[in-house]
Amino acid sequence: KSVVFYLYYEQVLTRKKGAYTPTIYFAPSQRVEDVTVSLLVKETESLVFAKLEAVPGSALPDQALHSGAAVLVHEESSNNALVSYSSGSDPLYRASRASPRTGDKFAFSYDVERLPDGGELQVSGDHFVLYFAPEGLPGLSKHTVFVLDISGSMEQGGKLAHLKDAMEAILNDFKHDDSFQIIVFSSDVRSLGVFKAHGRELRQGIQKIRHLDAYGATNINEALLTGLRDMNAHAGQQHARQMVFLTDGNPTVDERNTDVIRRNVREANTRRYPIFALAFGPDAELRFLRQISSDNNGFARRITNKGSAAEQIKDFFDEVSSPLLTDINIQFPISQVNQSSLIKLGPNTYYNGDEVVYAGELAEGATEVEPSVSGVGRDGPLELILSRRHKAPATPPNPDLKRVWAYLAVQDLLSSQEVVEDENLRSEMRARALHIALMNGFVTRLTSLAMFPDTSNGNPGNSSSDSNTSYYGSGSSSIRPMEAINEPFRPAHPIHPH
Repeated sequence: KSVVFYLYYEQVLTRKKGAYTPTIYFAPSQRVEDVTVSLLVKETESLVFAKLEAVPGSALPDQALHSGAAVLVHEESSNNALVSYSSGSDPLYRASRASPRTGDKFAFSYDVERLPDGGELQVSGDHFVLYFAPEGLPGLSKHTVFVLDISGSMEQGGKLAHLKDAMEAILNDFKHDDSFQIIVFSSDVRSLGVFKAHGRELRQGIQKIRHLDAYGATNINEALLTGLRDMNAHAGQQHARQMVFLTDGNPTVDERNTDVIRRNVREANTRRYPIFALAFGPDAELRFLRQISSDNNGFARRITNKGSAAEQIKDFFDEVSSPLLTDINIQFPISQVNQSSLIKLGPNTYYNGDEVVYAGELAEGATEVEPSVSGVGRDGPLELILSRRHKAPATPPNPDLKRVWAYLAVQDLLSSQEVVEDENLRSEMRARALHIALMNGFVTRLTSLAMFPDTSNGNPGNSSSDSNTSYYGSGSSSIRPMEAINEPFRPAHPIHPH
C-alpha cells in the first residue's frame, strides 16, 4: 500500500555559502522500503545548479544521493528544474534500512545566476523585495581581530582544545594578503601579536595559539575595548576590518554591568566595524552578545554541545571569511517608497555567498522603484546599477510580496526587541509582531499552531477510498496560528508516580 503526503507551506529562503538550502523532513516512524522525493523549483533568474544532499546527522547516507540512478535533475527551462530521488534505484538506501530508522532529512540546494550589479528587484502589487548578492567582484583583503576567552572555565569540556583546532583550520584558510591579530583575555587582557596570513608569521600565530592555557576570570569589557583600539590602528590600510569575539561565560572582573559594557563598546566603535560574537556553551549569555553584535553591524551565534564544536566555529567564520563590499548603502526615493515600511535583512558588509534583502511598501501612487546602490570595494567606492527588474500582478501563482514583507517585518521586530532595554518598547514591538503574525497566519514564537479537524464528511482523517493509496493532509485544512498562551501544563488525567 502506498501513502501520499501533501504538505503546503511558505518559507522565506536565506542564502548562505552560495546557495539556498531548505531542508525536507520525513519521519515515518517505521521502516519504509521505497521513497520518492520530487521537487520542482521555479525562479525568476536562470538556475546555476539544483541538487539533493543528505543532512549531517540524517539516517540517510550521503553516498545514496550521489548515485546517478537515484537522483535525476530535469531542466524544464533555464529557470525551472525538477529534482527527484528514488530509493528504488539506490542499493545504498536499501542497505541503510537494515537498522531501525527514526526518519530522514534531505537538503535541497540550489542557486541562481548572479551578476556584478545592484541586485534583483521584484515588484508585485504595492510591495517590493530587493535581493542584493553581486558576484564577479574582486575580493577584499581582510584584517580580523580575534578576541578569545581563555578563562579557567574554557578548560572544562575541552573547550579550549576545540578552539585551538578551529583557529588553526580558520587561519590556514586565510588568503595571502589577509592579516590577523590574536587577543586573549581572562582576568587580564593581552595581545599575542599582529600577523600576516602567510609563511613564517602565519605559523607563528598558530603556534602561539597552540601554547595557550586556561586560567583566571573573565574581563569582557577590557577585552572588547582593547580589540577596538588595536583595530583602529589599521584604519588607514586597505582591509575589510572585523572582530570575532568568543566567550564561554559572563563578565566576572572589572566592569560587570552588561549595559555599561554595551555602551562602552558602542562609543568606542566610532568606525562601525562589524563585531561577530560566539557564545561557547550554555553558560554565556547569548542575549548580551546579540546586543553587542546588533549594535555593531554583526550577529551572534551559540556553539552547542551537539556535534563538533571546532566545526561549528569554523562554519561560523566561513560565513564572514570572504568580504566583497563594505559600507553598503542602498537608498530608496521618498516619492517611491514608504520609508517607515523598509525592512533590511543582512549586514552592511557583503560577504561572498551571502545575500542582503530589502523589502518594503510602495508610496501612494508609485508603481516603480529606482534604488541607488553603493559600497566600497577593493578599488574604492563604487556605484552598482540595478539591471534586473521583475514586475508581476499580485495574483497566484505569482509571489505575494506583501506576505514576504510581513514575514520579514515579524522577524525584524522579534530580533530587534531582544536587544532593546526599554521594557515598554519591547512590549510594543512584540505586540506589533504578534498582530502582523496573526493577520497573516504566521507561526512564530508568539503564536501557537491550532489544528481543527474537518469533520464535514464524518472522517477527520479524510483518507482516500482507494484501497491501495491513502492521502493524508486534506482533513487538516483548518490549521491556523493563534496567540500563544503561557499556562502551566495540566494533564487530562492524574499522573501517579510509580
